Amino acid sequence: PWPRYVESLVNLGVWERIVNRFEEAGQSEAVVACEAVLEELRAVEKSEMASVVLGENYHTIWSARR
Repeated sequence: PWPRYVESLVNLGVWERIVNRFEEAGQSEAVVACEAVLEELRAVEKSEMASVVLGENYHTIWSARR
């Protein structure tokens, strides 16, 4: 699990290290796949954030009424 935003993987250098590990292992297909995976993660996160804002599949832990 990664408790932060997807972009933090890139900004903190984590994603680069993952890609480098594949490169060092000679897994060129995996390196190409990493770009697709990163774009998919960004899309999923964007969709999930939209759901949060719209209140879809999310509920507050407190009531709006008293």
